[in-house]
Amino acid sequence: MKIDICAFGVLVIDGKKYTSDLVIYPDGHIADSWYRKSGHMLSKNDIDQLIASHPEVIIAGTGMDGRVMPEKQLEELLVKSGIEFY
Repeated sequence: MKIDICAFGVLVIDGKKYTSDLVIYPDGHIADSWYRKSGHMLSKNDIDQLIASHPEVIIAGTGMDGRVMPEKQLEELLVKSGIEFY
């Protein structure tokens, strides 16, 4: 899997264009039209399905303006679960 383009409002992955936020699962499945429930705060509830897929690592984008931040509880949960988080 290769991210070809990352620009405001657009991601192109392996030649396919996406215009919404995404979650990419360990098996390569891409869930588009994903959104956070609370503005620019990333919470456990936002990524429950991703956590349930037992990834070794989660890399969370902060958006083009860098405003998306994880809740402190989310970071603590992932560390306790043995999931690296960036």
